[in-house]
Amino acid sequence: MIALTGYDFQGTPHPLKTFVQLRLEQSLMVPADALTVRVAASNIPRLSRLSVICGQTVLFDGQVDEQREVITAGEHTVTLYARSAAALLLDNEALCGTYNRPSFADILAQHAKPYGIDTDQSLSARYGEAFTVSKGESE
Repeated sequence: MIALTGYDFQGTPHPLKTFVQLRLEQSLMVPADALTVRVAASNIPRLSRLSVICGQTVLFDGQVDEQREVITAGEHTVTLYARSAAALLLDNEALCGTYNRPSFADILAQHAKPYGIDTDQSLSARYGEAFTVSKGESE
């Protein structure tokens, strides 16, 4: 069974039991997962986060980018568009800098951890030369 839960800006969970459509997009070519869900509802507050859980497996957990409510004569729906935490890396410009043979853990700690993305400190492999982050690059 799939459990869809929305969280308001205070962190209060709101189970969304009557979803009409759910589309989860995951790709190796795009670092952020995308979720579009349409629910039949009338009293859904503004949501900041969505999670989708199937059994014990978290299929999606991310920030709501957009929330649209549609009311017609025979239908009242809310469509939610969300992206996983990796979207923060895409939406933010990285600070410029050059690293001298950094480890992967160093790069992740500098550029991913500030966005709440856990980093694996056991990644001790080092980049073979200087690693440069240029202006305009996404995190």
